[in-house]
Amino acid sequence: GKTSYTSGITTTGAFNPTFPAFIGYADFFARFNTAGNRIWGSYTLEPTYFAHTIVLACDDAGDLYVSGITELTTGIATTGTHKTTLTPFAPPATAGADMYLWKFSPSGSRIWGTYYGGEYIGWPSSITTDHTGNVYIWGTTASNFDITTADGLNPSKPDPNKSAFFLSAFNQHGQLKYGTYIGEDETIAGGE
Repeated sequence: GKTSYTSGITTTGAFNPTFPAFIGYADFFARFNTAGNRIWGSYTLEPTYFAHTIVLACDDAGDLYVSGITELTTGIATTGTHKTTLTPFAPPATAGADMYLWKFSPSGSRIWGTYYGGEYIGWPSSITTDHTGNVYIWGTTASNFDITTADGLNPSKPDPNKSAFFLSAFNQHGQLKYGTYIGEDETIAGGE
C-alpha cells in the first residue's frame, strides 16, 4: 500500500522500519495472520516519487514476493541473484530505473533481491508462484534488452520503438530462468 503515516506501519526488526519520505508518501507491505493481526510490516526503500510496490504474491512455503520499480542503486539486489546493478537509461540520460523482485521469509527477513530490466523502464503488473518455488512476473516494458532469455518464445520486441508485454520466470534463488516478449502492449490491451 501507500501511506503518509510515519509510525504504526512497520514492526521491530522489519526490512526497512524508516519512513523514506521525500514528497510525503511511502510504499509499504505487511503480513497479517488469519485473524487480521499484523505479523510484520516494512516500508520499501525509497519515497513514492517514482517507485511503487506494485505486486505481491506468496508461495506454498509462506514466502512473500514483492515487485516494483526503483531508481535506487543500493539496497535492492543481493549477491548471487540475476542482476545486482541498476541499468542506466539509454543515453543521454544519466539516471536509470529498473523493476525489482524481492523474496521475504514468513517472518519478514529478506532472503534475496534482484533488479530486472534494461535500458528503459518496465512495469510489473502481476506475479505468481508455482509449487516448485518459481516466481513468474508479467508486465510491460520499453526495454529492448535484459528482459528475455535465448530460449524465449519471442526474444526480440515486435517493434523496438514501442512497449511490449513480457512474461518471465525466476527460480527460488532469484535467477532468471525464462523470459519472453508477448507482443506490443497496445495490441494486447486493445489500444489504438
